[in-house]
Amino acid sequence: MSVYQLLIWILLEQTMASGEILYIFGVREQSVDISCEPKPENTQLTAFHLYRKSDQRKDLLLSVNQTGDKIHRPDYRRRIRISGRLNSSRVNVTLLDLRKEDTGLYVCEFRTAAKSQQVLKPTDVILLVKDGDCSCVSHTSLIYIITAAVVLLLFALSFLSAAHYRKAHPQPVTEAPIYEQMTTATPAHRSADHHPNQTHPTAKDPVYAVPQKMGNGDSPYAVPRTVKSICEAPQQESSPELVVETN
Repeated sequence: MSVYQLLIWILLEQTMASGEILYIFGVREQSVDISCEPKPENTQLTAFHLYRKSDQRKDLLLSVNQTGDKIHRPDYRRRIRISGRLNSSRVNVTLLDLRKEDTGLYVCEFRTAAKSQQVLKPTDVILLVKDGDCSCVSHTSLIYIITAAVVLLLFALSFLSAAHYRKAHPQPVTEAPIYEQMTTATPAHRSADHHPNQTHPTAKDPVYAVPQKMGNGDSPYAVPRTVKSICEAPQQESSPELVVETN
């Protein structure tokens, strides 16, 4: 696994986790110190373990307890030095004669004196080993770039998840006021006279009332003239009587 692939895998994994991450840079054939402290501090400790973790497995490198310490990997036995004990609440591990393949993720794990041997919050240590002088600035910039890319990726995934949820659970559409008026309309079998909001004219409305006859002094435009009904038969006018004077 290359350094870049390792960094991407480590950052993707640690972004999902909540543990502390430490970055250590080293040069090949030199030494580097890995300082491990329990969280929280001032805790009665019974054991310390240092693991080497990859994408496939988790190997135990070092164990420290009240009776002593033990190095489990043969290829690390001559290259590991331990300083500090469990009662000092700090264990320092010095890795000598660094090699290119030492680049990777190391996990510091403490156990308490509780009956269940409670495991405290682990500390992850990322070790980067480079040939020659360590250009830490370039490594740091690379880590920042990859971290920003991971954060942007998580933000994009969160946005897509929210959009998918809104699409799967659409908000209910409220009815327009016109539909509310239609639902509260008077049924057809009820009389229009009993409707509270009657808008159609009836026979009792003033528009159907019989207009009054216009007086002599009234204006013909003030009150409409009386119109005879077409149903009424025209009355015969009586002829004037002939008056005969007698001498």
